[in-house]
Amino acid sequence: MRVHHYGIEVKDMEKSISFYEKVLHFQVEEKVKFMEEDIVFLRLEDIRLELFLGDHVNKVSHTHICFEVPFLQEIILRCKEYHFCMVEGPYELENGWTTAYVTGPSNETIEFLQRS
Repeated sequence: MRVHHYGIEVKDMEKSISFYEKVLHFQVEEKVKFMEEDIVFLRLEDIRLELFLGDHVNKVSHTHICFEVPFLQEIILRCKEYHFCMVEGPYELENGWTTAYVTGPSNETIEFLQRS
């Protein structure tokens, strides 16, 4: 068994697609309609995200996805370049990892982690 995708409820589909393409280099893999709802699958190597429109995106949630990246500072600079907000960090953990949290375009929390 393996994970197929991580679903993210978004409030603006085009803005969210733009964020994941420009900042993280995901590519649109497929667009489907399910029960009159537009769903977009994005892919980066073995990682697949499902974006779907919803109205719960302003509620607070600590659910998040974490991407391991080779150069955390590069991601932080791209987030700033495209005007996405750093929520927390970067923090250095006692095991040498460095982590930072970003708020995505639909208030989703995205963690980025660089291993030492």
